[in-house]
Formats: sequence, C-alpha cells, structure tokens
Amino acid sequence: PPPPPPPDRRGDGGGGRRNDDDRLALSSSGLSYLSSLPSPIYVVPALGVYRGGKSLLLNRVMNLTAPYSAAAQGDGGEGGGDGGGDGGGARGGFGVGHSQSTYTRGIDVCAEYIPSLGGAGSSGGGGGGTVVWMDTEGLWSSEYSRGRYGPKLFSLALLFASAVLLNSVKVLSDQFFDFFAEEQRVARILKAGLREGGLLLPG
Repeated sequence: PPPPPPPDRRGDGGGGRRNDDDRLALSSSGLSYLSSLPSPIYVVPALGVYRGGKSLLLNRVMNLTAPYSAAAQGDGGEGGGDGGGDGGGARGGFGVGHSQSTYTRGIDVCAEYIPSLGGAGSSGGGGGGTVVWMDTEGLWSSEYSRGRYGPKLFSLALLFASAVLLNSVKVLSDQFFDFFAEEQRVARILKAGLREGGLLLPG
C-alpha cells in the first residue's frame, strides 16, 4: 500500500528540529511517520548550499506543490508541507521560502511508494519500495547561529542514503566536491562504529 502522508511539519517537525538549548533532536511525529512506512525503504536526501532550491527540486520530483501561503507555512518558518499527495501537482510538498535566509530547518521527510522499485536480486524482491525523500538544511548559511548545522546534517543524511541528489544554484565547484568527499569519509566512519556497536544492521 502507499505510505501514509507525512506529519504536519508546521508544529512538531517532520524530521530533525532544534531544541531551545540549540541542539538538534528527532521529532516524535517524524519518528512515528518513518516507522509506519512499508519496506523496503530507500533514503534519498537532497544536499547542497542554503537557498539553492532543494525543496523546490524535491517538489518537482514528487509532482507536489509547495504550501506557499502564509497559513500553510505556519509559525516559526520551518520547512515541510502539510501532508502527502498523489500526482498532478497536489498540495503537500516541502515548504519554500521567499527570502535570503535559511528556510528549511533541520531535515524534513516525505515518502513516496514506487511500484517499479525492488527488481530481481534486490531486497525488495520486485514488489515495489518506498522512497523517503529528505529535504535538508543547506550548507554555509549566512546566519551565524545556523552555519554549524549544515555539515552535521550533511553527514547524517549520507549515513542513511541509498542515493543522493546534489543540488547547486550554479556549477558544482571543486570546493563542494572536496567537502562532499570529506563528509563521505565521516559517514563511513560513523557507520562502521554503529555497526561494531550492534546499532546498525549489515548491508
């Protein structure tokens, strides 16, 4: 069956969020949403610089419309939509801001069931699969208080990624690919440590 719609990210947040003590944390609604998804699950984060169009790119991929209205964007300016949608430009996409400041805060998620996933020889056995699209907070934010979050979220997204969408306003630079390679190394080290500690299944 198709996955349920994502949680209303106007309140608790659809993925990671920031506490009052300035630490990143998981939201209860995001965890409940992810645990309800049918397997196999393929995680695909959109990664890139802040204000680069990652949210809009994911909306185009899912054929969803961003909640542009002030009521849909909610208070606090968190990224994320107001539910799931089928195709045809349905509402429920990731939120899109209209200023130069960072709009998506932390990580928001939205799942899409794709019947053609899980071919022969894969864990899905040819019966379809669920893609979890991850909208991540952009790198190198101009907001000093948020600049340190981008690299952490980048590594976290790579840790769980089945594939990656790299997004850039212009040409991807050598600086970006050097950073990407370094964060890949960090993710591999983290994954090895989690596996050795029995906190991550093989594969």
